[in-house]
Amino acid sequence: MNTTAHNDSITQADDVLIPLTKVRKACGFSKTSIYRMMNRGTFPKPAKRAGRSVRWRNSEVQQWVRNEWPAQAPA
Repeated sequence: MNTTAHNDSITQADDVLIPLTKVRKACGFSKTSIYRMMNRGTFPKPAKRAGRSVRWRNSEVQQWVRNEWPAQAPA
């Protein structure tokens, strides 16, 4: 039984904070491209932590990937 108060489509694993290396793997873009898209407002901004640690919410990155790269029907 799921006792979290999250939306049904978001699991606890989706809500974890992930580093840039995982963000790059998820979306297929370089660090430079990711930061360029963030500056244009077309990519999720990270949740900055103490010091220089920068992490993104996995759920936001996955949502961006789903919106940007919708699944296509097989040919």
